[in-house]
Amino acid sequence: SQFWGVKDPRLCSSLFTWIEYGRMDRSHVKVVHVRRRLEPAVRSSMSFISIRNFCDGTEEGVRKMLARYAELAQWHVDALKLPTLSFDYEELIKTPEPVIRRIAEFLGVMDERKIRRAIKIVGKGKGMFALQLERYFIRAPRRIFYHLTGRNPDGTPRDK
Repeated sequence: SQFWGVKDPRLCSSLFTWIEYGRMDRSHVKVVHVRRRLEPAVRSSMSFISIRNFCDGTEEGVRKMLARYAELAQWHVDALKLPTLSFDYEELIKTPEPVIRRIAEFLGVMDERKIRRAIKIVGKGKGMFALQLERYFIRAPRRIFYHLTGRNPDGTPRDK
């Protein structure tokens, strides 16, 4: 089976529209809903000018933007009734193996090698300074998806 994914908070406000206008076939959509506590997400986001540029660049602006994204994401989960796997980001970081195994099961990934590789990338670089650590963890869910599905970011198959 083929997978593709989108990790973009703006999808939190537009998934309904994509489905309603036929750009996504709801029978092929699964949602992996990652929740994160607001204050750690704000602190992390303030490290990235690209994120700050989506709002007024202030901590309060980032807080409002992230709170709204979380609200919209939850609305989509509740309203669209799509197959959804929800978990807390902090749970992924604290206990990656059970979370990765739940993601793999949800996506129908049975390849133990891919699952083990995905588990290994969570928490890598724990000795790095804080900014690099945050950058890695922000990207962890996307990297997990690519490892589990055997795809590159551009959708091509990953070399075995």
